[in-house]
Amino acid sequence: MKNLKKIMVVLFAMLLAVTSLPVGTAYAAAPDHIVINQIYGGGGKGKTPFSNSFIELYNPTDSEISLSDYRITYSSNRENQDGKHAGSTWQSDGTVEVKELSLAGSIPAKCSYLIRCAAEDTSVAVVSLDQADMDWNQVIDNDQSVEVILYKGTDKIDAISTRTTDFQDIGEGSAPATTDISKQKSLRRTNFADTDNNVADFCLLVWNNIAEAEKEAFIAANRPRSLADGAWTEDTTGGSAEPQIVINEVESNGDVTDWVEIYNAGITPVDISGWYMLDNDPVKHAKDVTPVAEGTVLNPGEYYVFDQNIHFSFGLGNPDQATVFNKDGVKIAEYAWENHANGVYARIPDGTGEFQDVEVSTKGTANQGTEDEGNTEDPSVETIEWPGKGEITVFDKEPTFLEDASGLDFYNGQLYAVDNGTGKFWILDVAEDGTLSFAKGFENGKRVRFQKDAENPDAPGPDTEGITVDGNGFVYVASERDNNAKGVNYNTILKVDPNAEGYDLTALQEWDLTASLPQVSANMGIEAVEWVSYANVEGKLWDQNTKAAFDPALYPNAVAEGVFFVALEDNGHVYAYILNQDGSVVQIADIDSKLGGAMALDYDTYEDVLWVVADNGYGNRAAKVTLTGQETVKIVHVAPPSGLDVAKNNEGFAIADASYTKDGQRPVYRFEDGVKSGALKIGSLACDYKENTEDPENPGPSTEDPVKDPENTPDPGNSGANNSGAGSSANGQAGQKEVPSQNDGTVRAAKTGDGADLNLWVLLSVGSFLIFCVAVMRMLKYR
Repeated sequence: MKNLKKIMVVLFAMLLAVTSLPVGTAYAAAPDHIVINQIYGGGGKGKTPFSNSFIELYNPTDSEISLSDYRITYSSNRENQDGKHAGSTWQSDGTVEVKELSLAGSIPAKCSYLIRCAAEDTSVAVVSLDQADMDWNQVIDNDQSVEVILYKGTDKIDAISTRTTDFQDIGEGSAPATTDISKQKSLRRTNFADTDNNVADFCLLVWNNIAEAEKEAFIAANRPRSLADGAWTEDTTGGSAEPQIVINEVESNGDVTDWVEIYNAGITPVDISGWYMLDNDPVKHAKDVTPVAEGTVLNPGEYYVFDQNIHFSFGLGNPDQATVFNKDGVKIAEYAWENHANGVYARIPDGTGEFQDVEVSTKGTANQGTEDEGNTEDPSVETIEWPGKGEITVFDKEPTFLEDASGLDFYNGQLYAVDNGTGKFWILDVAEDGTLSFAKGFENGKRVRFQKDAENPDAPGPDTEGITVDGNGFVYVASERDNNAKGVNYNTILKVDPNAEGYDLTALQEWDLTASLPQVSANMGIEAVEWVSYANVEGKLWDQNTKAAFDPALYPNAVAEGVFFVALEDNGHVYAYILNQDGSVVQIADIDSKLGGAMALDYDTYEDVLWVVADNGYGNRAAKVTLTGQETVKIVHVAPPSGLDVAKNNEGFAIADASYTKDGQRPVYRFEDGVKSGALKIGSLACDYKENTEDPENPGPSTEDPVKDPENTPDPGNSGANNSGAGSSANGQAGQKEVPSQNDGTVRAAKTGDGADLNLWVLLSVGSFLIFCVAVMRMLKYR
């Protein structure tokens, strides 16, 4: 019997090695040198699963190895602050700052060696690193691209990089698909393998999405180990290594495509190559499926979506079921339903909860209602109550907009609103009393088009998440992907003339920001864009390229006489850009809002602050960012109004100009995604603005029509189908004043954040009108 047990143990171990499913199993096919086994960066902020950042080494050989001639180097593309953040963005000579640590001691055979890095002071750590073999007061970044290299003398022994382009040639193939390490993720070597290909050798461990029932086993299996833990053995995993793949969310009726999301609720990576999904007619539809691509691995806490027209060509019906099979035809998971969901069927919480009919889908991301890192406030940042009244009213009590409401912007007495599913935007006039009505020609909105789709009206178009207006009235939208390729992140800004004729507005210019931003999933890209006049950022915004306060004279080829801020949903950072006339971009600032995620931006020139606003994934909280002219900005977090349902997916945010203040409150607008009615909500913000009718420096909203001289208005170019050429300038040479086409010419109050001098314009318009009246009277007199 004992021999039989031994045989069974050996066979089971061989099975695990062949399938490559468990992490931290025995050391099969071990390398002949020390390897980097796991790295984690908390970035020195917020809610982290570990008490410290760390680097774990492992000796896979059968002999003890001395570390007397070994050293670790660390680099990141983050600005060096207080000696803790190594590296910086690329320098003009191609170099980057490198931090170095000389190692000491030795590593016995089959043991780990733990380098405990800087403490996460604000952590609420799940794992406390009480034992370490060496301490290094070095923060490992969590949302920056990093490289860790192990040297023996001058010879590189091993390396891990999360950059798509290495600081130096580390000879380890492509970077892992994770790209950037977040504070809830670590990179862990799979089964101690070292094929000199980081993509194949490392997996991503997501520490905040592990099912509660599996958390203890997951920590035991994947926590960093030190010399004190001794040699690794077959039972080091500390729990079951069997995969736990479940169907986590089902969309059968209400999206562009039907889809089924699976989730790894276990503690080990799972190779899902060749897996496929069938409905309740598996015989008929057996030939209508496309298996998952070879080499696809689903790590613990990650999601994978079987999408219609990609993985299957049939539709999901009512009633129906979804069954997931592995490449050998073995049933892995199944879920059936009698009726279509009103929204989607989703497990709450992820992986272990019962299926519920929830209103908003979260395709490929954590289900709403699941505990998420973003719902916890960063204790290092002051949080204040909403500085205004709590009441919220609704504009569209009947279906008015589409169901993919996203960005908002306030400009010249008008509210701009954009839909991300169609690229459509609307303009609403805001009366002096706050009443909203659609502007002429925008009752049904207008649609923004990529230049490549100018001749193809059926193309899905840009996924327009954000909208802003420059000082001349041109509209810019932020798109995180082309809806024709929804699975690919494509962060772009498109410029259109809102007054151009026609329903479809082809972009006058396009700027691609994708390569200059962290690589993220398709639906976690730029969610907002905000144009801010030079007058509001000159000398205030810190320029990371010049290491000094921003000077617009250094960017002579910029468009729009302003800086464009974009917000990245994935990490809550705000990136400032110069958009050049030739279609190129220059990133000049990276500001961490410390919200965890961001959906909207608005620059308030009255208070001189940049508002960064999150959605329900982060409690609908906001951050007020004050630019100081220094590298460090001032950040205050703001709780949502008491009357705002924080469970709702409010993506758009805009503040009315201060001149709309009534009874000490001015309007604040929010735009909810995923609803047919009740999308546009109106709240208020306390404001001490008081209109002085005798002071021309403080005009209130005007309702008079200006006198326009169309012969002296530059033509911004054609926004129709004939406009083409990515990055081309719409109206010619640099320095020429560019304004949109004229429509009905209604005067609007200055935008919150436009910096325009409306006063002089009003005086000139009134003067011109008086001269015109005098001329007409003289003509009548002598007629």
